Amino acid sequence: MRYISSILLLLLPLWLGTTVWAAEEEVQKEPAQYITLKPSFVASMGARSYLKADISLRARGDDTVKQIDHHMPLVRDGLVLLFSAQTFADVEGAAGREQLRQSALQMLQQLLTQETGKPLVEDLLFTSFVVQR
Repeated sequence: MRYISSILLLLLPLWLGTTVWAAEEEVQKEPAQYITLKPSFVASMGARSYLKADISLRARGDDTVKQIDHHMPLVRDGLVLLFSAQTFADVEGAAGREQLRQSALQMLQQLLTQETGKPLVEDLLFTSFVVQR
């Protein structure tokens, strides 16, 4: 009997960990929602170079989307400042666009974490991206 209780004590943390993991997994199963940021972003990148981008944000849960909408002026301001700081060479090619996308996502997550305590935005997607020189 003593051996059975010892085994149960050893297995209890594993069982509890599985239960917690299952609960976290259910939270992640909320359907993705996309927030389209309108109007398009247009930024000057120096002499006669421009960037135009259409962006959608991916988030999960109605409350999260409401929080993002509430902080939309902060979101747009951060993106405008980031895009305006770029040069044509920074965003030229697929690698440059991907680096900018990652930078924009990290910046938004940091801003929203400062305001709400959570990053809120799961991903940032360019639905259109044009640079002109």
